[in-house]
Amino acid sequence: MKYLVTSGAVLRFTDGSQVDLTPGVHSFDKHVTEHWAFEAHAQAISEDDLKQSQGDEDLTLKVSGLETTITGLQQQLDEKATTIADHLKQIEEKDGTITGLQQQLDELTEKLASQEAGNAKKQPSANK
Repeated sequence: MKYLVTSGAVLRFTDGSQVDLTPGVHSFDKHVTEHWAFEAHAQAISEDDLKQSQGDEDLTLKVSGLETTITGLQQQLDEKATTIADHLKQIEEKDGTITGLQQQLDELTEKLASQEAGNAKKQPSANK
């Protein structure tokens, strides 16, 4: 039979021997399980309980692994969000530059058109 030891202890026997109880699942000889203090530190568990306990440990390990993965993914997400924010700022700056250049182009196009119109008025007609 297996026993779940919940707290550490040292059981001393009348023959001078002693047994260390350490937390976890262990098997013990009958003379140890009959010690007057044994039940205060350990309890018998069935195979089903043992399987459930091992299943719980497996789940705990899986959860721990998933938490580590989530933390890593969260860091990547934060880095990507920062990169996106930087790119959006660059886009806004470039949009501002494009708008300014478009205004300059419009002004120069307007000046050129007015100069061409002025030059057209100054030129005498060749058909006179």
